[in-house]
Amino acid sequence: MPSLRNIPRLTSFKFHPILNGLLNSVILAIALSVILGIIFFFTPMQETMLSALSAVIIVVSVFWGGRITAKSVGSKGLLFGASVGLTFFVLTGIIAIFDGTTITFSAIVKQLGLCLVAGALGGIFGVSEK
Repeated sequence: MPSLRNIPRLTSFKFHPILNGLLNSVILAIALSVILGIIFFFTPMQETMLSALSAVIIVVSVFWGGRITAKSVGSKGLLFGASVGLTFFVLTGIIAIFDGTTITFSAIVKQLGLCLVAGALGGIFGVSEK
């Protein structure tokens, strides 16, 4: 009779570090967007601030994802953080295309720059935390 000790067990499921950082970035971006929506609903804030505050949400979310990724990998924080930023940019770009949002070249450059810089900085901070 075969031994049951040699059967591999699925005790935990691990994502690739970049996908883990992306997932954390998306969850944080959704949570911060909901909080911002509630704030806009219940306060007399002007909607002209929405553009700047959404950029802050993107930066904070991608920074956090890059930090988590680099902290779990332990090295190459700049590369892994920027990779999280790039994947976040691609994901939001795909969503914008299917959403029917008007996309301009300047908006693409701005979003790409924010995502890459925030992710890279998060990666640098994540590696330095180890």
